[in-house]
Amino acid sequence: MALRDAVYNEWQGRLAQNEEGKDERDERINEALRMLHAKQRAAIVLTVYDGLSHAEAARVLGCSETTVSWRVFAARAKLKRLLNGVKTGGEYA
Repeated sequence: MALRDAVYNEWQGRLAQNEEGKDERDERINEALRMLHAKQRAAIVLTVYDGLSHAEAARVLGCSETTVSWRVFAARAKLKRLLNGVKTGGEYA
């Protein structure tokens, strides 16, 4: 449980740093991340932002690799709906 709290606290710190001086696009992405369920957000942060594999993220979160895969899938689907039309690095979400 302490490791999960540490991951969450680190994400909150990164989010606070990212909000300083960033543009509207970044703010919309951060807001969409905040709207995710905490477990989905943790899976996205660990796999996308921290670059962990699904197996590594599963060990950190204390769940199965399949569960991480489903959480990432659901989170990406929700982020896509929330960010429809937001341009990200030359592509639209």
